Amino acid sequence: MGVSRHSRLAVLGALTFGLLVPVPLARVAAQEATPAAECPATTPEENKAIVTQWFDALGSGNAEAVADLAADDIVYHDATPEEPEQTGGAEDWADSRQADYPDLTVTVDRLIAEGDLVASAQHYTGTQEGDTEDQQGIPATGVQVEWLSMANFRFECGKIAEIWTVADDLGRLERLGVITPDELQDAEPVATPSS
Repeated sequence: MGVSRHSRLAVLGALTFGLLVPVPLARVAAQEATPAAECPATTPEENKAIVTQWFDALGSGNAEAVADLAADDIVYHDATPEEPEQTGGAEDWADSRQADYPDLTVTVDRLIAEGDLVASAQHYTGTQEGDTEDQQGIPATGVQVEWLSMANFRFECGKIAEIWTVADDLGRLERLGVITPDELQDAEPVATPSS
């Protein structure tokens, strides 16, 4: 059974009328139904710019600016399996890093972005003067040191939502004089568990 010519014209007329005559109430209702909490998507280039701002703020001692670039519930993933991930506290983390290294500078060497991820390679330079690391058995040394770090950042709603980092902490501790070559020589090897 086919559709009559009259029925097709009626449907076509209704569609044409709907396209030509604005229906503001329908549009308003549709917009009100759209959740206002949808967040802005950022491009890979915008995400790279945010990572650069993050390291600039960290190097300038602006903990508040560091926190502004991070989600409130940012998740830090530690490189060691025995350390649990940490959530939130970007401003406290930046403050403690500045307390340890008041003259900290961070130089971003490389940024690579894809989708909502940015990979970075950077090096830090600073004089270790604070005792924040004392809780880890690292006293204030007054020694200027440089170390390397790599990180992966994941973005959500234009903010840094997660960070995975790995840093040359052993090299940094050697250069600070906290670990001596003799201690390394005498250290018992420990196997790293595979996942």
